Amino acid sequence: MSDIQSREAIIQYAHKFNSSGLSVGKSGNISARSEKGFLITPTGFNYNELNNPEDICHCDIDGNIIEGKWAPSSEWQVHSDIYKNRTDIKAVVHCHSTYATALACCNIDIPSFHYMIAIVGGGQIKCADYATFGTRELSENVIKALGERKACLLANHGQLTVSDSVENAFRLAEEVENLAKQYCISIHIGNPVLLDDAEMQRNLEKFKLYGKKINTNKQQVIAFHLAFPVNDIETTRYFYKNIIGCEIGREAESWIDFNFYSHQISAHVKPEETREVDTNAIDGENVPVRHFGLVLDWEIWHELVERLKNKQIQFLIEPTIRFKGLAGEQATFFILDPSDNALEFKSFKKPEQLFARDKN
Repeated sequence: MSDIQSREAIIQYAHKFNSSGLSVGKSGNISARSEKGFLITPTGFNYNELNNPEDICHCDIDGNIIEGKWAPSSEWQVHSDIYKNRTDIKAVVHCHSTYATALACCNIDIPSFHYMIAIVGGGQIKCADYATFGTRELSENVIKALGERKACLLANHGQLTVSDSVENAFRLAEEVENLAKQYCISIHIGNPVLLDDAEMQRNLEKFKLYGKKINTNKQQVIAFHLAFPVNDIETTRYFYKNIIGCEIGREAESWIDFNFYSHQISAHVKPEETREVDTNAIDGENVPVRHFGLVLDWEIWHELVERLKNKQIQFLIEPTIRFKGLAGEQATFFILDPSDNALEFKSFKKPEQLFARDKN
């Protein structure tokens, strides 16, 4: 998108702040990444009077004004730091929508009470700690609360969304406000039932194709299938259902299917095929040569670690972070199922670096 198109998009959706109810008067701000930095709404403007593309401020990545006759939004620091920390982000929308702000004023995260929470790219919408508006401290708190997700609340302030376009960031802000409203109503009625980590991971996987057109001329991989030997059905059922959180599919006397985070795995009773696995030395650990597992969302991975610890599951290889601060930074751990099948659960700080070849 050209700079002039980005300016026009910023104006178009700034006009919608009031009509949509996301913000009133002069509150809220919108920005879009540019080749030289970012374009952002000016400070103190009544957005209904913002019509000239030249009124949009152009800043370099550090927030220094490149062109424009008005000062940038007082929240330019947050926008600047998001673009520095998240290369995948092309647009930012910050607003003071009613229900999201009400929860933010109570410093309340929005948990996994609804499957649509997955639309933000995580299992919850976190509330950033409070800091004075326009400060670097606030910016740091927002970066922390966002993580790899696309939305967060700002304590005693409002909400913020990020996406690949101004339109999508704005639409996401509308979704966050709607979820905030639903959550406020549900906690007023009683205690909302939360979806567990495994279910939220399934929803996260489904949202990767949400709103995308499938190319019917090409074969689509829906899920992988893996069959593996086990000693018996009952201990296998308990482990994968109660410990890992898998739903049970079809089953018979000698086999059972599991929904393994939206993938199909089949356990077959074949005790003679289960055996101690050979290992290779990797980074000082004896890593099982034969193993299977998943790459999870960063937040979901940490939540799974805590659940396994709470259930007193022994780790074959303790949870650790590899290549910290480098390309391909990843979290990993190994466990054994009751038949000594090794499972590895991994997560990448930046999912786009899943196949990073270098450590620097």
